[in-house]
Amino acid sequence: MIHRDNAAAAIEETLPALQQNNFAAFTTDGAYLVSSATEHDNKSEHIGQYRVKFHFNKVGKTTVMSQAIKDNDNQFTFRKWNPNKLRVSYGCSTEVDSDYLPFCCLCSIIGK
Repeated sequence: MIHRDNAAAAIEETLPALQQNNFAAFTTDGAYLVSSATEHDNKSEHIGQYRVKFHFNKVGKTTVMSQAIKDNDNQFTFRKWNPNKLRVSYGCSTEVDSDYLPFCCLCSIIGK
């Protein structure tokens, strides 16, 4: 479970950015911090919801960002975050595009 002081600090620090993007302030839900778009009143897990859980290891500074997505079995999972590839299909790469491979995922599969 996230410590109460850590949760309060995270909620306070992220509030302006969440509000600017029409998301509600984070609330705690067990070990998670949870936020949804302000017009969304569904409290259960859903696409578009931020669910953040912290796990601490003593290895130095690290930042991890991921995107929640439904897999082929309609189960929620995570993949590497790339703000330029928010809507690519499950199973397609979210890696940064290379200057040498100017193809979308589908084009690169068809080209094989």
